[in-house]
Amino acid sequence: MQRQRIIDSSGDIEKVNKKYNFKKLKGYKGIVQLRWATFGPPSKQNSQPHFDCTKNLVGAHNGNIINTKELIRHYEKKGHAFRGENDGEVVVHAVEEGYKQKKNMSASIQEAD
Repeated sequence: MQRQRIIDSSGDIEKVNKKYNFKKLKGYKGIVQLRWATFGPPSKQNSQPHFDCTKNLVGAHNGNIINTKELIRHYEKKGHAFRGENDGEVVVHAVEEGYKQKKNMSASIQEAD
């Protein structure tokens, strides 16, 4: 299994780069996401990537989910724990819920409600 290192932060890109010194990171793949906060305040908790409850599934999202509050309540009732209040985090928990039921990642992504 490949190891992943997640760095999530908020703030000015130069300050974040100085804090983590990205040039010294090792590896051959990376995902970067810059966020303009449209749902949930700018914060470390709302920074992407987002994790599922087991931290086995990692995801990032670009767009706006208009019924985020309702979906957060829906998944909290099913036992999901949200770290922040970003709409993209809902997507990861929706896929996680589908995977619990189907044990098929492709179907879980396609059918996430």
